[in-house]
Amino acid sequence: MEDGFTTIGQNKVAVPQHYFKALYFPKISFMLGFILPNEGSNQPLDAFQVTIDEIEQRSHLDLFAGLPDQIENELESAVPPAHAPNLYLSKGVSAIF
Repeated sequence: MEDGFTTIGQNKVAVPQHYFKALYFPKISFMLGFILPNEGSNQPLDAFQVTIDEIEQRSHLDLFAGLPDQIENELESAVPPAHAPNLYLSKGVSAIF
């Protein structure tokens, strides 16, 4: 997601500084996004929560491009409520990763 990767091994495999996870809950029309540093952390998951738009901006990817534009634009820009990861993931709501 950023330039200046550290590399490892003889083949100089790039090690990303961050990674992301984007989840879409189609039954409840909801999305969650996270950008996490590629290192250990004791912070709660919601400390890394971002909009899907931010993930797309930083990764230069168009996630969920198969959704109708109106739905995609609305959900990707939405800021989920605090503690949304714990709320939705603990209730077993199905997601598309």
